[in-house]
Amino acid sequence: MWEAVETLGDIYLATSEDTITITGWPMAGRTPRGMSWAEGEDILYPPFDSTKTFVFADTNWAFATLSCRDGILFGDVAQYYRENSPLTNVAFSMNAETGSTLWHANIINTLGTVMNYPAVGDSLVYYGGQAGDGIYAYRKSTGMLEWTANSGSVIGSSPILDGSRLYAAADSIFCLDRYTGRLQWSFYQAGEGPFVFTPVIDRLNSYAVNYSYGTGPDYLYAFNKYSGAVKWKVPAKVSYSMAVDDNYVYTYLEDSVAALSKTDGKAVWTYYNRDIDLYAYYYTYISIDDEHLCFTTSMDPDSISRLTVLNKLTGAFLWDHKFARITEPVIANGLVYVIEWGSDSEIRTLWGFDIDTGKTVFQDNKSLYFDLIVSDHKLISGIENGIKIFYNAPETGMKYAEQIPLSFSLNQNFPNPFNPVTKIRFSLPEPSEVDLAVYDLLGRKVKTLIREKMDSGKHSVDFNGSDLPSGVYIYKIKASGSCLVRKMLLLK
Repeated sequence: MWEAVETLGDIYLATSEDTITITGWPMAGRTPRGMSWAEGEDILYPPFDSTKTFVFADTNWAFATLSCRDGILFGDVAQYYRENSPLTNVAFSMNAETGSTLWHANIINTLGTVMNYPAVGDSLVYYGGQAGDGIYAYRKSTGMLEWTANSGSVIGSSPILDGSRLYAAADSIFCLDRYTGRLQWSFYQAGEGPFVFTPVIDRLNSYAVNYSYGTGPDYLYAFNKYSGAVKWKVPAKVSYSMAVDDNYVYTYLEDSVAALSKTDGKAVWTYYNRDIDLYAYYYTYISIDDEHLCFTTSMDPDSISRLTVLNKLTGAFLWDHKFARITEPVIANGLVYVIEWGSDSEIRTLWGFDIDTGKTVFQDNKSLYFDLIVSDHKLISGIENGIKIFYNAPETGMKYAEQIPLSFSLNQNFPNPFNPVTKIRFSLPEPSEVDLAVYDLLGRKVKTLIREKMDSGKHSVDFNGSDLPSGVYIYKIKASGSCLVRKMLLLK
């Protein structure tokens, strides 16, 4: 176990630029921070005036889980050979504009559906396996197998990239060198359940939940992401996803959803709903953006599922909707998208809700939808035998800035940390005199970004810190008789 197959090409060094690019993957819930949020998206918005449907050339392919980078889709599909025969899994690459398949390859010794998403790097793309070797690295351009790592089954756990490292879970949580497949560290606690779901990563730590299969407590662990040293662990409920931001870790506890301190794992806030028995639910997911936390519960004993949206800073309830069964929420441009699986498995509805109000903005049930991602101003879903894409033609695309916000808000800058340029976004519910400036930690103003009257709507401005030293800076906005403040990190 853990002997990597020899590499077949050059070894590439990770750069800070590459790390920032990777952090922006439009993978559903499978970014390092697990946010499931297309942070930079400001164009995609219903009604969509254009669609594309790409049907797989191989009629035995079905059920794609997708990732996307630079206009290229990477997927993992189940392949049926004949009735009552085992499934195999196929890795493939497809041009997202034309639908042409660029390459495909059988994932060796892998049977059935693996339920994970490919991780797309600069030169390699990484897939999980269910049998045999657990991690497979292919050349993005050709599909040539570069290396494999004998980690054991990673079914349900997607590989996550962070700098030069790859993280995943296969009984143990482990970290590999993403260019060679060599093991950096792994952790398994005897007497506890295995780590079976996708970990999340921040600047210093990795976080993962183990699963006792009902024989004992489950725990959320925080590790030093470089060494694997345990920092803390707290009792938690197994879930298919977590999320982390600059402030907290967001997860499921025994009977509630919570924001936990990254220092010691103590709850900062919890949300409890007596109508939701978390232990009765399966397929629980969390997604976050700057201001909201969306979580799902699915398949309780009464076949009721929920999408619930909270204020991420306080845990206050905003709204919820009930369904038969739903998939992981994906956030983009002020909407949260989910797929509802009806009581009839042949009917699936793609929903888009305003994330502030819960108002239905988009609905479509014309295809048998599976997982969702957002990329390049497109909403992309796997369907039964292909891929379907929703988008707006360039001349008619609606921008979220045209939608009038309900409240005054200041978003976290993106990217963060940054070098040297970052984007600051804010919302005005009414026309206002705006004063937006950047300060150092001593309170000295280092740059004025905006000082003028602005219309209501969503706005953004770039901040260039090329003439400033590395460090923490504060940006403050005054408008509508209020003042909002956030921190950002310039890292050169």
